[in-house]
Amino acid sequence: RAVQGSVPKSPCVRQGALLALLVSELTAPSVRPAPPGPARPRAISSRRAAGPQHRAELILERCDLEIQANGRDHHTADLCHDKLVLRRGQRFRLTLYFEGRGYESSVDNLTFGAVTGPVPSEETGTKVRFPLSDDVEEGSWTASVLDQQDNVLALQLCTPANAPIGQYRLSLEASTGYQGSSYVLGHFILLFNAWCPADDVYLNSEEERREYVLSQQGFIYQGSVKFIKSVPWNFGQFEDGILDTCLMLLDVNPKFLKDRARDCSRRNSPIYVGRVVSGMVNCNDDQGVLLGRWDNNYGDGISPMAWIGSVDILRRWKEHGCQQVKYGQCWVFAAVACTVLRCLGIPTRVVTNYYSAHDQNSNLLIEYFRNEFGELESGKSEMIWNFHCWVESWMTRPDLTPGYEGWQAIDPTPQEKSEGTYCCGPVSVRAIKEGDLSTKYDSAFVFAEVNADVVDWIRQEDGSVHKSINRSLVVGQKISTKSVGRDEREDITHTYKYPEGSPEEREAFTRANHLNKLAEKEETGVSMRIRVGESMSMGNDFDVFAHIGNDTSESRDCRLLLCARTVSYNGVLGPECGAENLSLTLDPYSGKALPARSIQYFIPLRILYEKYNEYLTESNLIKVRGLLVEPASNSYLLAERDIYLENPEIKIRTLGEPKQNRKLVAEVSLRNPLSESLNDCVFTVEGAGLTKEQKSVEVSDPVPAGEVVKVRVDLFPTEVGLHKLVVNFQCDKLKSVKGYRNYSLCDISPDLSESERSYGTSLEGHSWAEEVRRESLGPLLLKPATQAQGTLGRRQQHQTYVRILQIQSQDYPAAAFTVPRLDFTGEALTVHAGHFPPGPRLHRPALPSQPAPSDTALVYRKAWEPMGHQPPLPPHGWALKLEDLGALLLLVCASFGFQAGVGMLLK
Repeated sequence: RAVQGSVPKSPCVRQGALLALLVSELTAPSVRPAPPGPARPRAISSRRAAGPQHRAELILERCDLEIQANGRDHHTADLCHDKLVLRRGQRFRLTLYFEGRGYESSVDNLTFGAVTGPVPSEETGTKVRFPLSDDVEEGSWTASVLDQQDNVLALQLCTPANAPIGQYRLSLEASTGYQGSSYVLGHFILLFNAWCPADDVYLNSEEERREYVLSQQGFIYQGSVKFIKSVPWNFGQFEDGILDTCLMLLDVNPKFLKDRARDCSRRNSPIYVGRVVSGMVNCNDDQGVLLGRWDNNYGDGISPMAWIGSVDILRRWKEHGCQQVKYGQCWVFAAVACTVLRCLGIPTRVVTNYYSAHDQNSNLLIEYFRNEFGELESGKSEMIWNFHCWVESWMTRPDLTPGYEGWQAIDPTPQEKSEGTYCCGPVSVRAIKEGDLSTKYDSAFVFAEVNADVVDWIRQEDGSVHKSINRSLVVGQKISTKSVGRDEREDITHTYKYPEGSPEEREAFTRANHLNKLAEKEETGVSMRIRVGESMSMGNDFDVFAHIGNDTSESRDCRLLLCARTVSYNGVLGPECGAENLSLTLDPYSGKALPARSIQYFIPLRILYEKYNEYLTESNLIKVRGLLVEPASNSYLLAERDIYLENPEIKIRTLGEPKQNRKLVAEVSLRNPLSESLNDCVFTVEGAGLTKEQKSVEVSDPVPAGEVVKVRVDLFPTEVGLHKLVVNFQCDKLKSVKGYRNYSLCDISPDLSESERSYGTSLEGHSWAEEVRRESLGPLLLKPATQAQGTLGRRQQHQTYVRILQIQSQDYPAAAFTVPRLDFTGEALTVHAGHFPPGPRLHRPALPSQPAPSDTALVYRKAWEPMGHQPPLPPHGWALKLEDLGALLLLVCASFGFQAGVGMLLK
């Protein structure tokens, strides 16, 4: 039969069996060609008895893996263009088409096989065989019949929730009596499953699953602790070729090359996979993805600050034969790791820790030695990074004490070796909070990143060393990640640390033997902080201040050394760009009633653009340091602050309406904020679902001071839903300027009829359309209601609904917008005859002389009483189609200063 079907035969078939097969083929009826659809399965073996048969052999003609349907069910539709991608522990369907006759349970036996890895075996769990049974059993490899019609057999299969992830080959053995054949049904890729309660990565929140597994865009937080900067990033885990690249990354890791069978078997554990990914994102001791560099010399590669997404990085790595991509720094390592882990199905988010310690000797102490002017001595490797990024992945920890499941910190930036490899984690975030440093993996290192103590020593000219008091530098501040479902920052410091000074914090430090933190802090009665003025933007001159207070009853004769230097985000200092050295006397606090507790002094330091522009790194950071020396008591007070200079804004304007599978033009612009021209300007854009690959547009002419540079970029939206277009701007004087814009493409369900589809409309043709669109995330699309009441639902693909994204108003918190037949109160959308509560409302005027078409609503005129707002609509209104009622609701929201978005379909 395999010969007639033009399917290659396995060389392992014995000569006798082959001869019997050929003889039977001479007398068998001809095989009809397979109908259009999935390819015919490949027969790998066949056997037949020589004697007469009671029943004809069951011959498989073709197999339909139901790729699209399974992709929707398994939340892998974006990956299932030409391959079947499944999540473990969840049922999936396939359909078998037999030739000649259908399956008969009384005489036919069907047995399935699944193998993964280059050396599959039952002992390692990478090879399984399971028969067709009466029902599917959760937690094991099983298959059962869903439906049967003639020669078509619909089956339901299930994988166990602890199966190794990776690419599988699915086969079938069909036997009738003493005759039978084996077929390769196809291949599928198995991923972790955050929707399956039995999976180690299970998340019970749908919102969090969509954010941490399915979302392809996000933010990474940079800047400084006083000015946190959100940087948009395109993770793009579902973009073409990324899944194959992630699987390749697993297949070239050193553990796989050393023992392939063991490595593939251990891929059932997210702990193991997370640790492998942590080591493979950097290339320090393997064929990893990124080469790190921190010296600001990136001429033979790409600056870490210039990247705007993971897709281009992973594609470069694969296309160049797993050769390192130049260059990365902590947020790039973390972002690529986030892409890989989300692609494999592990819920993951990028985390930024401000004032992050790099403790090499595990003593939980960072010591700085400075000269008498406050300058750091050279040769010190332990440092405090202005910020440092890693990822957290959600998983259970059966290898640890109960209670340590949940978020696990994984740091792919190569800092220190762990078990001989440059990797870090996963380590339980809860264990870090509790000070339990005995837990795997690398808990002491991560604990130090957020809790290490800092001691500054001043070495005088005679060699003597004195301890300095530094209240401005506290390790582990404002630990940040993107909020779920919103483009906002969430502070998660409380998940790593108890409140400062609390009994729980003291217990955690005691458990961690962190004696430095338990020591009493020395007080001198004199305080100093660094404060900043306004206009902290690139190209501006600005002032900083040493804010000094004396809370003692004695005057203090002091010397103030105030200095500003450019600095990289990892703490490496550059040249000086401002300094002040002066003597001052601090008057005593008299104890009289004063607005403040102590006498306050503000000592200014002017920082000029002409001084810092040449030496500023791409981090846009300047470190201001103040050292207050009191010679009489030989005491030193140190204060520091990192200042982030804000880049100009990138503006993105859309020319046209975003529509699926149609070209969309985006106009990207930036105003030159400097007093000099910009040269060699380049805009780079990318966005999952908007661009097939990264695009760059060069500007040939210089951009004069104060002028605007504009370019146009062609986009091609392919997927419905919310997408981010991420932009990077580079030139000779401005580096790594970032911007983004959200685009929302509406989903017209495929099950709608043509007449129903015709109701889908945009706001085109209305003079107020552009103003409304600025406040919304996409075009309006409504379908006539067919039921008495509908509720507002969350956005889900292939469903019809109306969604109000956000409604906020201080003046009208409970306002209701009413039109005949549609009443929106903020929680429900009800179809009824209509009424008019107090507040903004829509009146129905007299009917026009000519009856309106059946699909057209009545003419409406907006009345504002008693608010007195100027209506943006013509006073006599327009004839609105039924679907435009929603647009009118949106307009009312916008008129009262609401932020609202109406999208999708009303069901």
